[in-house]
Amino acid sequence: MVSIIITTYNNSSTLRRAVVSAINSKEIKVEIIVVNDGASDAEFDVINDLVDDITIKYYKKINGGLASARNFGVSKSKYNAICFLDADDEYSQFKVKKQFDVLDKNANGIVYSKCNILINNNLYRSNPKKITEVNISDKFYKGMIKPSGATFMMKKEIFEKIGGFNDDIRRNSELLFCCSLINNDLPIFIAYDSEYIQHLEAESNRSRLSFRLDSFKQIVFEVENMIQSQSDNRISKNIKDYFIYRLNLFINRSNLSDPNFRKEIFNFILGSTFASPEIRKKISRSKLMPVWLFKSLSNFKRWSRI
Repeated sequence: MVSIIITTYNNSSTLRRAVVSAINSKEIKVEIIVVNDGASDAEFDVINDLVDDITIKYYKKINGGLASARNFGVSKSKYNAICFLDADDEYSQFKVKKQFDVLDKNANGIVYSKCNILINNNLYRSNPKKITEVNISDKFYKGMIKPSGATFMMKKEIFEKIGGFNDDIRRNSELLFCCSLINNDLPIFIAYDSEYIQHLEAESNRSRLSFRLDSFKQIVFEVENMIQSQSDNRISKNIKDYFIYRLNLFINRSNLSDPNFRKEIFNFILGSTFASPEIRKKISRSKLMPVWLFKSLSNFKRWSRI
């Protein structure tokens, strides 16, 4: 039995598809919790005939961001296994069942699924690529495998133990959440035959990869504090290695065409504890580039790594 939390904000055109895909989950009992994060009632209108307040529940709250909406949904769930679905994505029919089977055998961990990424409804790639192992903890910590953020399933008690998502982080909250997983030394698993379907539109990829400077800085501060308060050197190293890996991806993919904004971001990273030699070299090289060249390379890397 699994609680599926679907968060939505101005997604009335795709919300019904997401809810129906959750309803169609095979061979497992589910409850579906839809959280409207402060958008109009158009969100409810498209699923009004599906909501029965038993299997499918609908809540509307004041806008607080994705992290806040997910935490709210978990607080309303009744089952001990929880997973998430973005309102513009969908599940395959056996996604929940196959993922739950792995979680049932590894209740103290977190289980990701494969994510099929579609651009304009055409398969772009699967993330991660084909792997055979179920326990991916070591590769996850080292950044060798980066499962898609919304695809995980875990026990509610574990979610609450690590504090859920940070409500104050309005963008990229999954990055801090992943660091919390490592900080709590949780084993990471994957159900590769369990499929989450992520829909991207060509014109919307920029917003998917965008960030706010204030959120980014707050994440860095939170992770630095996490490392400083961690007494186990092995875990501290795992957090730092993982975060440096993610910073490398950030530098590769960020389209920072404004030279002043780019300077502020780079100087902030260089002043943090995560300025590894590799990152310093990458930033140094980027600083020397003309804006038009940096922008062109960033766009190329963006489209080659979506």
